[in-house]
Amino acid sequence: QFLGTTNYQVTNNDIVIENTQNVGTGYIITNNDTKEKKTIIVMGDINSDTYVDSGDTYLIKLYITELKTIDNDNNKKAADINKDGYIDSGDSYILKKHVMKIENISL
Repeated sequence: QFLGTTNYQVTNNDIVIENTQNVGTGYIITNNDTKEKKTIIVMGDINSDTYVDSGDTYLIKLYITELKTIDNDNNKKAADINKDGYIDSGDSYILKKHVMKIENISL
């Protein structure tokens, strides 16, 4: 149940995501009864590919070293894993531990 109903739809760029597919940062979930929409943020899924993996650790490293920007607000939220308002080495550390299967990201 989500948004008060089990009657919902998940989309990515207006393409409907089936129940068996993964969802990623930036996907939209819509309550089909009320038409209320929410954006999905998957903590650590910085590149919105539906996986939290080494691609995300690489991207956060480039961001911290100022070699790449993260322009999308949803992706910035996914990168601020410890939710302190900054994307920094603390977030990178948590993400690396998750990808290495040492510790899961806690919400």
